[in-house]
Amino acid sequence: MKNYCTECTSYTANSTICSRCGGKLVEDPTKLPMIIGGVVILLVIGYFIYGAIFNSKPSYTPSTTSSYSNQVQADEWYIGGTLHKAKVSEWKIATEKNKLATCCDFILSIDSSIPMSEWKTRATALKNCIDTATRDINTADNEAVSMIASTCMVLGGR
Repeated sequence: MKNYCTECTSYTANSTICSRCGGKLVEDPTKLPMIIGGVVILLVIGYFIYGAIFNSKPSYTPSTTSSYSNQVQADEWYIGGTLHKAKVSEWKIATEKNKLATCCDFILSIDSSIPMSEWKTRATALKNCIDTATRDINTADNEAVSMIASTCMVLGGR
């Protein structure tokens, strides 16, 4: 690994003191743009997923999608989500059923081809991610839940 001298701006490998001037070495500052670039790419992907969630309606019909619907329809956990445009502060006080139904809508707005047998598993994972990301962080209370959801989906690979 090359280190950067803050005194003479030269690079020295595997040392803490510059071999040229004796100055203090720091980690190569050229890594910073790579880190910033990675963050920007994640934000851009999150923005597009956020737009897909925020600007579209799910193209599915839960009660008639498959034969599995008869089994799931008994509790209809996936119906009635109202947190699509909510802030994190609203999410924190919402019912678990509302959170889960909203997460199902988020997931299906991105990929409506997901089999109904996977809806609850994926919605629960997304709900848990949002809950974990927003727990004990009051500074995020004014953020959109859909933005947190899109970030969770990007990081979770869903």
